[in-house]
Amino acid sequence: MVIKPVPARRMKVSSTIEPALQSYEITNTLPAAMVTDTATVLVQQLPLDILVVHYILIQVERTTEIDCFLDDDTYLLNFVLGNPLLSSEAAGVTDDYREGQYQLLHMQPGNYQVFYPPGLYRFLQLEIRREYVNDLITDKRFFYDEYGEMAGVAVRRYNNLSLNIPVDLWMLAEKIITNKVPGIKGSVKMEAAAKELLVNGITLLLEHREATIPIRKTEMQKLEQIKTYILKNLDRKLTVNDLCKEFNIGRTWLYHGFTQLYGDNVQEYIHKQKMDHAMDLLKKGLTVNEVAFMIGFADPDNFSRAFRQRVGMTPTAFKKQHS
Repeated sequence: MVIKPVPARRMKVSSTIEPALQSYEITNTLPAAMVTDTATVLVQQLPLDILVVHYILIQVERTTEIDCFLDDDTYLLNFVLGNPLLSSEAAGVTDDYREGQYQLLHMQPGNYQVFYPPGLYRFLQLEIRREYVNDLITDKRFFYDEYGEMAGVAVRRYNNLSLNIPVDLWMLAEKIITNKVPGIKGSVKMEAAAKELLVNGITLLLEHREATIPIRKTEMQKLEQIKTYILKNLDRKLTVNDLCKEFNIGRTWLYHGFTQLYGDNVQEYIHKQKMDHAMDLLKKGLTVNEVAFMIGFADPDNFSRAFRQRVGMTPTAFKKQHS
């Protein structure tokens, strides 16, 4: 894993690609090559509006230590496309960055070093621009709680997790790194693939985490508060956005929390509770219009359609059956 390699002594820096790595050239990117007597590093960048694409190749002839520098907090998806063997001074931080896997990382500013044994290493990194981090990562539990140290730089990895790169994400990565189409057409194709890769990669990590991480006691209490609020306000038109604002929470957390704790996502839960309450009211003899109003439906016809879809009969038929 390398970001912004720092040129070391006796390292030649140029904007031309070494012949040995020319087959990996991506059209429309900004290349920077660094060469020593033991290794060649090629970094190709594609700056976009919400992210920066980095395609990094490291050809190592003899075991090499490469110094790297981060000048700001960095959030990125790191796809390991080629990695014969990788280790660092911090066991457990990079040991499991295996070929064919990817991680979401938060790295703090500083200098760090990584040792590369002989071989060809390939990394595709999608660096999220800071102003878009909160929009893309709305779940504040998204990252693993603890930082690990990697030779002087704190690294926080999502749920301490590396996932295998699925076929659809490999195909998106290939669209980026094999682009040979010049001009705006090629740039547009790469931008579309990069953004889809970013969103889909984050989504898969989130789904995996939500399926494996138990709900904490404090979060369970928060979900119980939300459930109580819903049950007390069935006469309102409750929306997910309303609940997020009321309890200062994210949509993703709310959806997955409800699904994990109650078996239904929050929208399904609200709908079921409204229909169950409607059945109780109809059994008590209230009219269809009255019931519709009392569970937050402005239009009785919409209520009737929703009720029939849920119960299997119209509210009128249900009322007659239970009168």
